[in-house]
Amino acid sequence: MASSKGGGAARIGEMEKMSVEQLKALKEQTDLEVNLLQDSLNNIRTATTRLEIASTALHDLSLRPQGKKMLVPLTASLYVPGTLDEADKVLVDIGTGYFVEKTMSEGKDYCERKINLLKSNFDQLIEDWLNRALTTSLLPLQLYKHEPFKSKCCHLRGVSFFSIVVSTYPSCFQEEDGSG
Repeated sequence: MASSKGGGAARIGEMEKMSVEQLKALKEQTDLEVNLLQDSLNNIRTATTRLEIASTALHDLSLRPQGKKMLVPLTASLYVPGTLDEADKVLVDIGTGYFVEKTMSEGKDYCERKINLLKSNFDQLIEDWLNRALTTSLLPLQLYKHEPFKSKCCHLRGVSFFSIVVSTYPSCFQEEDGSG
């Protein structure tokens, strides 16, 4: 994966030096990366939601008295009757079918740490996704700048696509020293 830590403005200089074929390849690669990052963001969102539900369930479970009869979920839609024998111990799924017995407070702490880690990863992925999405949005502009494509560009009442993009993203077209 190509790094885009510098953002769209840094990539403009690189893109201006590329041929049409290189720009098309970069667009294809960046589109794939954006889709992969979107999938990762969705997976993190799903995992975070599950952990938040588990954390809420642990809190609710800690409030129930021992010996209380209750319905125990086997799946999302299948419940069986059970009795709460030890309200102070829980089994924590640590992945790939492995479970660890923890106290109630350790289980809550585990959920909170995992939620915080996932939220941190989510924030980092969002930043990366935005940088790649900006690159993807600027690629048509770079393709337009190449002469063979200028004649094919549609103009909207005398305003070219290039003018629209420059007015939308003015900071991306400033020189390195900050002058525009």
